[in-house]
Amino acid sequence: MTKISDPSYAISILFPVFASLDTSLGSKILLVSAVTEWFNTFLKWTLMEDRPYWWVREANIVVPLRQTDVTCETGPGSPSGHVMGASAFLYVFITWIRSYIASDRFQYKYHGRKKNVEYFMWIVFSILIILVSLSRMIIAAHFLHQCVLGCILGVAVSKFLTDDNSNWSIATRLNSYAKYKMLAMAVLFTGLSALFYWTHIFFGMDPGWSIKLAFKWCQRPETISVYTTPIYSLVRDCGCFFGLALAWPLKIRQFYPLVGSVAATLFFVCTRLLKPLMPTNDVVQFYTFHFIEHFFITLCLLTIIPYIASLVKVKEKKN
Repeated sequence: MTKISDPSYAISILFPVFASLDTSLGSKILLVSAVTEWFNTFLKWTLMEDRPYWWVREANIVVPLRQTDVTCETGPGSPSGHVMGASAFLYVFITWIRSYIASDRFQYKYHGRKKNVEYFMWIVFSILIILVSLSRMIIAAHFLHQCVLGCILGVAVSKFLTDDNSNWSIATRLNSYAKYKMLAMAVLFTGLSALFYWTHIFFGMDPGWSIKLAFKWCQRPETISVYTTPIYSLVRDCGCFFGLALAWPLKIRQFYPLVGSVAATLFFVCTRLLKPLMPTNDVVQFYTFHFIEHFFITLCLLTIIPYIASLVKVKEKKN
């Protein structure tokens, strides 16, 4: 459950899959995933809470905690990024399904079953979030309150960005934004990321304090991945923001889902083959290339791939 609910999966795997099927749904998944992870990183740097696997050692508490290959994450503990990302991602699907069951076609076929479907969706949502939270606590990556906070904030962010029925959501206004407004928002997110990082340094705080604790108390330091660091998360999110901004406003194209899936799969395989060519011996080059990677992938999956797939015309059914 921990591996499946990794925030990077939503951006690198789930977003390409659903963007090839439905560009609108794919863009919502990307937007919610990137904003949720970006906001989560800011909160982690602000709250500066520990993770269980190093907290027991720092507090000199004699509790033998078993460490797994996915235990040694490098970011601060609160709120849980996995739970926050999973709850935000699942809420996007709930709003998407709710919009479908509100359509005339569903009402004609399944009249009177709308409430039952909604109840079922929330039951599935609750079960999955509980499983993700348990997985995070079992591997000693989070405390209970960090998981609860992540769930609440994830739903709040997703509701704010995608729920058309909410009074305080910006979903309707966001759809009407021009390209320059989205670019301004991308610049704002990137500027705030850099400002928050350098503010820590200016006031004598170390943005990488949690990384040092991870290396200090991880029994197998070789399992620590650079892809779990807060800085990498911000670089990835900012690349996605700029890619989404340049693809905005999204064009609704009709195409066979199979064609879109095949095109997205081929594109995804090509980008994975180019991964080993990225530099790893220089920090600036490493983060620069990953920024360009996520920018390019986002732009292609929301513009070029749907355009290629739309060249295969959808046959219209005759009455």
